[in-house]
Amino acid sequence: TPPAAAGAADPGSVIWSQPVSSPSAAWLRVIPGGGVVYLQGETELVALRARDGKQLWTFTAHGDSRVIASVTATPASVYVSVITSSDGQYGVHAFGSAGNELFTLPMLAEGLAVADGRLYACGELGSQPGLYALDAGRGREIWTFTAAVISTPAVSRGVVYALGSGAGSATQATWLYAVAVATGRQLWSRPADWSDRPVLADRDSVCVVSQLSDTLWAWDARTGKLAWTTDTDGGIVAASLSGGVVYAITENGHLLALDAASRGHLWRQPASTFITPAVAGGVVYAGSSDYGLVARRASDGSELWRSSAGNLTAGPAVADGVVYAAGSDSVYALRA
Repeated sequence: TPPAAAGAADPGSVIWSQPVSSPSAAWLRVIPGGGVVYLQGETELVALRARDGKQLWTFTAHGDSRVIASVTATPASVYVSVITSSDGQYGVHAFGSAGNELFTLPMLAEGLAVADGRLYACGELGSQPGLYALDAGRGREIWTFTAAVISTPAVSRGVVYALGSGAGSATQATWLYAVAVATGRQLWSRPADWSDRPVLADRDSVCVVSQLSDTLWAWDARTGKLAWTTDTDGGIVAASLSGGVVYAITENGHLLALDAASRGHLWRQPASTFITPAVAGGVVYAGSSDYGLVARRASDGSELWRSSAGNLTAGPAVADGVVYAAGSDSVYALRA
């Protein structure tokens, strides 16, 4: 649908919605990037104009069994990792927001993150596994931290965090690494549980949702000391971290707010188990139990508004006062 009238300014009102056809079974993520919104599917990346949802361009991972493993974006560019299980073709592709190719690297990357002009990639370049820091504009290698890293990394306060193996233990398979952004030097490593979900980090805490046990692990970001683990309410399936609070989705269909330092329960509300919550401006946006979208005050979990737009399967993501979310065949922009 076209953009809503200027007077339709109520929070949660639909600014625009657009049908998007794709061979992907369902959309996996919505990634805002300045004036462009990127919709990540299993084999396609679709770029939409943020102000009205007009489709601008599409990148397709051609070939048998090729899938898009990770996407990250800035206001000026977007980075896409393609992996495959059949023909050995893979790569990290960088595009400008208009779809112009910036560079391509023959890298098998499981996870990407971009911050402060650098692209961080967990994977293999040539035959060397590691966490790579690359110039985000040209793809030039800045440094490599050698380890078999597997996660989407997180960057906070001059440190990049990633899950991997290779810390010299015969009994511990997975480790969380803290690596200095400036030098690529390891600051600390700690035992962890395996997961290919994104690492979460903010000023004081680092968190990982285990894919083996559906538990949530939290460490002190400076020292690496394990603060706590939890499998509250049937297990944790997804989480976000903001302002020292973890907003976690449980298998039993609840959104929990937990103090990242102490594990203290701040509040609990019903939620969809299908999508990861987003936090912006003191508001938590999460899937509702009827597969719509609900906005809650981050401090106490009280409901601010809800939208039935939907049958949502991806998002929410927030940028410039707009909440973006997607269903299997449409993407929505809602007033935050």
